[in-house]
Amino acid sequence: MRKIVTGLAMLAILGVFPGSVFAQQPNPGPEQERMTQMMKMMEQMQGQMKQMHEQMMGQMQGHMKQMREQMMGQMSSMMHQQHAEMQKACHGGAAPAEPK
Repeated sequence: MRKIVTGLAMLAILGVFPGSVFAQQPNPGPEQERMTQMMKMMEQMQGQMKQMHEQMMGQMQGHMKQMREQMMGQMSSMMHQQHAEMQKACHGGAAPAEPK
């Protein structure tokens, strides 16, 4: 995660400097064309990284939700079991029938 943020920050910084270089040079030469191509490629990479980050965050949220639901189910089951054991202990082993 830290590498992604660092990479995005570097792309943002590199995006500022070539903009000022392009404004100073009126005739595009082969070096400038390569720089333009590199900038386009970096923008595409930045977009891909953003998509990957969003996808990863969505997957993590889904996984966390699933884990939470499992834990809640387990806790509920444990509470019902504890309640049944306490009723048995309090009533001498004979739990009263619950009215339906």
